Amino acid sequence: MNDKKILVDAIKAAGLLAQAKVVWVVHPLLEEMACKFAGYAGPYAVTQAGKSLVQQCLKDAFIKYKKAMDEEGDTAAVRAFAQSLISYSVEIFSQRLVVETPKGDHGWMQFVCGADEFLAKFPDDAKVTCTWEASRISNEIASAFMMIKIIPSEMLDNDSLAELLGEHKVVG
Repeated sequence: MNDKKILVDAIKAAGLLAQAKVVWVVHPLLEEMACKFAGYAGPYAVTQAGKSLVQQCLKDAFIKYKKAMDEEGDTAAVRAFAQSLISYSVEIFSQRLVVETPKGDHGWMQFVCGADEFLAKFPDDAKVTCTWEASRISNEIASAFMMIKIIPSEMLDNDSLAELLGEHKVVG
């Protein structure tokens, strides 16, 4: 399953398809970020409550996007969406994704690759389980790692990141 399919399935299941289409037309980089997040988390990622992590993350991101758009405008809305995705970074490291094979169980190692890439190594009919376990990775490390993974490369410069994250640069 590729990251675009994971994203589309999550958006449909969350009832966000119409809203997503509107936002993606105006902000294709947000779609790219959401797609990368969905692929990295994978289709089995769960919240502590056992719900779909990708769906929950997207619901929150769209809520924050709309609120920021209504109150502050376009730039703030983009920032709110991106920050919402990044705020779920530590949840990626709370996933215990295991694929059972005749040769033994294989666990996902999040720093090595995304869940989509990990799962692609196994047959489609392999037994997959995913449970939530509190991460031992700090929020700061998880956020920095996932920023590198999901933020489009053209935005990975100081000025773009400062604008995206709402940080003001002091010169002088």
